[in-house]
Amino acid sequence: MLTERDTKVLKWIEDNKVITIEEARYMFFEGNYKVCWRRLDQLEQMEILKSYKNKYDGKKVYYQDKKISSHDLFIHYFLGEIYKRGGELLQIKYQPRYLNDLIRPDSFLAFKWNNRVFLILLEVDYTHFTDTSKFILYEKMFKEDSLGTIKKFGTFPKLLIVRPNLNTTRYSSKNFEVIYTTLNYKNLDEFLFIT
Repeated sequence: MLTERDTKVLKWIEDNKVITIEEARYMFFEGNYKVCWRRLDQLEQMEILKSYKNKYDGKKVYYQDKKISSHDLFIHYFLGEIYKRGGELLQIKYQPRYLNDLIRPDSFLAFKWNNRVFLILLEVDYTHFTDTSKFILYEKMFKEDSLGTIKKFGTFPKLLIVRPNLNTTRYSSKNFEVIYTTLNYKNLDEFLFIT
């Protein structure tokens, strides 16, 4: 029998294609890993959910209809980081298109944490690196306020670049913050979730 919590988990998957254990445990299971894993496993045994392991790190991911790439799973890993810290997702857009389709970040997120609203443009550099031409387009977006965030919130989103290795060339902007992190998001408390 499905519980109200199960229905919420299934709705999340319907809207976002997959759910990771890190997302689910903090969103729906009060941080309890064992209870979360056990219930998702039961839903899989009931053939309501399916699962697969991320090729990058072997973490289990649950879905109903369609798997997503390892690349796109790193967006969900970031959501897990938000929820783990008690944050609240306000909005997410996967691969939004800006500047007449010239630029597509992996996602745009708005979330609330510690009584502050954060706006993030997320670039996952798993199989490629965000090149200079893309950063130039982000500068153009800033100058034109094409997102409307400067007018509405007084700020442009932080650009979060997620890479396997931080020992690479980095872009720096005078107009907006560019944060670099690894695929496991280990340094976010230093650069994003600062109290």
